[in-house]
Amino acid sequence: MHTFHLSGLQSHGKYDILVEQYALDSTLRSKGNVFVSGDSITGKLAPKSVAEYRFDAQENSPIEITSKQLDTQIKYYLEIFDADGNRQFADSYYTTNLYRYAFTPQSSGTHTFRLSGIQSHGKYDILIEQYNLDSILRGNGNIFVPGDSLTGKLAPKSVAEYRFDAQENSPIEITSKQLDTQIKYYLEIFDADGNRQFADSYYTTNLYRYAFTPQSNGTHTVRLSGIQSHGKYDILIEQYNLDSTLRGNGNIFVPGDSLTGKLAPKSVAEYRFDAQENSPIEITSKQLDTQIKYYLEIFDADGNRQFADSYYTTNLYRYAFTPQSSGTHTVRLSGIQSHGKYDILIEQYNLDSTLRGDGNLFSPGDSLTGKLAPRSVAEYRFNAQENSPIEITSKQLNTQIKYYLEIFDADGNRQFADSYYTTNFYRYAFTPQSSGTHTVRLSGIQSHGKYDILIEQYNLDSTLRGDGNLFSPGDSLTGKLAPRSVAEYRFNAQENSPIEITSKQLDTQIKYYLEIFDADGNRQFADSYYTTNFYRYAFTPQSSGTHTVRLSGIQSHGKYDILIEQYNLDSTLRGDGNIFTPGDRLTGKLAPKSVAEYHFDAQENSPIEITSKQLDRQIKYYLEIFDDNGNRQFADSYYTTNLYRYAFTPKTKGRYKIRITGLDGHGRFNLETN
Repeated sequence: MHTFHLSGLQSHGKYDILVEQYALDSTLRSKGNVFVSGDSITGKLAPKSVAEYRFDAQENSPIEITSKQLDTQIKYYLEIFDADGNRQFADSYYTTNLYRYAFTPQSSGTHTFRLSGIQSHGKYDILIEQYNLDSILRGNGNIFVPGDSLTGKLAPKSVAEYRFDAQENSPIEITSKQLDTQIKYYLEIFDADGNRQFADSYYTTNLYRYAFTPQSNGTHTVRLSGIQSHGKYDILIEQYNLDSTLRGNGNIFVPGDSLTGKLAPKSVAEYRFDAQENSPIEITSKQLDTQIKYYLEIFDADGNRQFADSYYTTNLYRYAFTPQSSGTHTVRLSGIQSHGKYDILIEQYNLDSTLRGDGNLFSPGDSLTGKLAPRSVAEYRFNAQENSPIEITSKQLNTQIKYYLEIFDADGNRQFADSYYTTNFYRYAFTPQSSGTHTVRLSGIQSHGKYDILIEQYNLDSTLRGDGNLFSPGDSLTGKLAPRSVAEYRFNAQENSPIEITSKQLDTQIKYYLEIFDADGNRQFADSYYTTNFYRYAFTPQSSGTHTVRLSGIQSHGKYDILIEQYNLDSTLRGDGNIFTPGDRLTGKLAPKSVAEYHFDAQENSPIEITSKQLDRQIKYYLEIFDDNGNRQFADSYYTTNLYRYAFTPKTKGRYKIRITGLDGHGRFNLETN
């Protein structure tokens, strides 16, 4: 027993309410509410009322549900439950609209339709029709051969399967035709062992054309799974290519031939050719209307991969490959993305007999010209003379290749190595460290194209170290140096008679090492200089005899100009006339390691004052005072840029000696005595 409770809210007056039975649970959820395909479910729903109907469902046999448009305006919820009471479908609808949708049972058995009123009350009319059958979707007769079309109807969660006899590396082309129906489905392909080899989703509103390449032989399965909406599909399967065409025994080519054919993703085409070591081929991948991406590999006779890169047929590529050994090589093309035609021209780019032939001899003045590819090697031989540098000019060309240039001596020891680009201009020099046949080796690193290298004699050892390389103070040493080249000049040195060396500033930028050796070959001086800078320095021979000035090129090549002048003489620095009395001034020029000596008569306990005048040029020197027995009585170091005043007191009477020794820099000194 239910109770109606009426509560006044606003205004006052009479009420008259008619209450009628609208529907009965025995009608809404009757055990007789069973339907089969083709039946309509009709009745009346009110908010929170529930109607249930049962039907015998078959797994993967979808039904189409049409909710008819009526004059009544109710909103209801439709659910479908499987035999175990698990809800398989749920959505809400309005009777004012027409709906057509599908449901695919995922198992066989009695399923239940439940309609739940949500809003308003009125009639409903729902037509249930069989949309497809599992026996059609996955029947044993679903077998096709290339050239057939797969046609049928899919609903969400329904699955259609077709089988075909696949041949390894024999791709098929799949064309999903554009239809009026708008369904989304998932297409998968499984091999004979049930391993999924392909998967993607498509819409029937669009046209698709794609390809699949079996990776093994045997019966393969194409599975279509409905994802969204329901409707027809029409898929054409055609044989795209055959393994016997892609990798046939007749796939042999010679330079000048083109490799043409069709590739699909994961399909492989192989071609063989007779390769010659260090004889590069040029590969031109032509630009086509088809847009495929593929991988090109080259294997040597032992199956070792020598080259690999990926390309697109929408672009033009021109590149080169150099075999590292002779024998049958294999070009392998592997489809990566999309499917379509390819057209690849193979031409002989160069020959080892040209690159490293016995006739590749040159003399200074000749040019080395030819064509290089990555990993190709060109070799040229020339008769080198020790310490006779050559100048190498790598000309600027339109081709853009990077190469490595090495020079080997007669014993095969590498003496020079660097890399260059043909897009740039280079001028550099090489100095042989021994005489004999030397080899210039060019090794391609990147890209392929022409090179043009001029070789000229830069200098000769007979010029650099000739017997006539003698000089006297006042002469200039001029010439050309290259890295590791050595120039030698000889002069007659006088002990303690310094020379001044002026290295002139030039336009050339070379770095060199200057050494001076005494008559016994002992090095007395060494330092490095740049011709872009101006230098003036001094050297003091520590012994008399023939000394050698050696210039060694360190970096770059170019001219040098070095002036040698007599800076002072031992007869001036330590002459017999160098006697003074207090009040005299001691002046002169000092260089590093040069020594000036002056004598004076000292009186016991009669101090003398020495003033070292301040000068513009800075030299550092050491001043010592010795008594007439040669015992040093005083010693200290000074700079000519500073003013010093100091005193010395003789302890005994006698002839004393002041010795001034140059330490750093060269220039004048000025001492006053009192």
